[in-house]
Amino acid sequence: MSKEFGSMPLTWKKLGEYNDETDIYLCDQIVDIRRFDEKSNEWNESELKRWLNCEFYRKAFSDEQRKQIVRNEITQDCVFLLSVEEFIKYKRRIAIATDYWWLRSRGNFTSYAAIVHNHSAINDGCNVVINYCVRPAILLMKKAK
Repeated sequence: MSKEFGSMPLTWKKLGEYNDETDIYLCDQIVDIRRFDEKSNEWNESELKRWLNCEFYRKAFSDEQRKQIVRNEITQDCVFLLSVEEFIKYKRRIAIATDYWWLRSRGNFTSYAAIVHNHSAINDGCNVVINYCVRPAILLMKKAK
């Protein structure tokens, strides 16, 4: 699946099987640099979740592509960030990070969220108001065999 977001063509890498019906894909590119939220590390209430599932979702995918995207049962999102657990599970399929990018998991303080940083290490203590890179994930229905 590919489409342009702004002037940037997006490509999605299949990380693996998410469940019996879907596969998980991670965007190969950084799509933006944004803060997680104004004050909270709660993914379900974050500015970043709203932006990914509204503005980004509308601009990054055609109507036909949106029909293929499956809502994540855990986050209730069409577009989401990986959790720490998902990053660890699929890490071998993700290129070594050279940028700092958000995960959706909470950090060790109420105003901190987890990120991936240099050499693909996880840091669970970054302030949500700081701008870091955004690499979204989606679920697609498995193709019929």
